[in-house]
Amino acid sequence: MSILDDNVDELYESLDDLLLDSDLKAPDSMECDDIAPALAPDIILASDQSDSDLSDDGEAENTWMDDAQKHDRCAFSEPVGFDAVVVSCETPLQFNELFFSEELFAMIADQTNLYGQEKRHDWRNTDTSELKTLISLCLQMSRCPLDNRRNYW
Repeated sequence: MSILDDNVDELYESLDDLLLDSDLKAPDSMECDDIAPALAPDIILASDQSDSDLSDDGEAENTWMDDAQKHDRCAFSEPVGFDAVVVSCETPLQFNELFFSEELFAMIADQTNLYGQEKRHDWRNTDTSELKTLISLCLQMSRCPLDNRRNYW
């Protein structure tokens, strides 16, 4: 492990300790009424329990929970680095298609057409090719910002 990994682990441990001990080390300047207690609703298992278990409005009473537990962080065990699929991309389009698949474009086109038909009776359906063209134009326009959209045409 590197020094950075050790420092990150120490930081996580310190944060966990701080969170677990925060109830015990409340500042003196804070009133008890200002601190929101950790409450959990009681679970009523049987319908034959008395009404004394319920509050005036018919809901279960809340009780204090003292069993704060340290969160078990997942150990990262996957290999690091680029995936073979990413390395095999030869063009920016292939790389882009890793994030925006044909299925995604088809779903966007279908939902756009449904919405368009609801709002306008003279709606002309769009397709994935038209959506890709629109997104390409928007990306290209962001690389060369102009004051007004009309200036692009």
